[in-house]
Amino acid sequence: LSDWSSDVCSSDLLTLAFALVAGTTGCASDEGGELNTPPHVVTMQPADNSVGRAMADGTIDAGISPDTGVRMYAAPGDLADAGGNIGATVNYNAAIKGCAGLKIGGTAGFRLPTEDELNVLYHNRETGALRGTFNQSGSITAGYYWSSSPGNDNIAYVQEFSTGDRNYYYRNIHSSVRCVR
Repeated sequence: LSDWSSDVCSSDLLTLAFALVAGTTGCASDEGGELNTPPHVVTMQPADNSVGRAMADGTIDAGISPDTGVRMYAAPGDLADAGGNIGATVNYNAAIKGCAGLKIGGTAGFRLPTEDELNVLYHNRETGALRGTFNQSGSITAGYYWSSSPGNDNIAYVQEFSTGDRNYYYRNIHSSVRCVR
């Protein structure tokens, strides 16, 4: 909150308190009460010591999903390709299929994160057991991670993990994958 300036947000403490309680970001405008989210503001995460903690099943606590409000658990490393090459890049369809078929410590139910969940992973990438497990090379395309969020029939949302840059890639391009449940 310290980087919110008066030209971005009003000083109305009730508005700010509502945004924090609701778990949203941004500021309510005077026109219709819509939330305006500056692009540099991220979804608020509760302050706890659980993020980055390795779990008994081999997953890592990745934080709270901004989509569901439920704690999210990440695979301890990037998805392997069909040949078993851990950390290999795969296309979007292989990423969806690979996460759906993933089992870690006997636990299934993995999927690609949404674009907002991927952003939580990005912001927590250097926390606890998550540290050092993401490709932060800045490499095109290996430094980018797939999300499940589509742009249209041919593209899907990705995020680069050394800078946080967000973009859309054609689904046939190979990128890195981190599955969550």
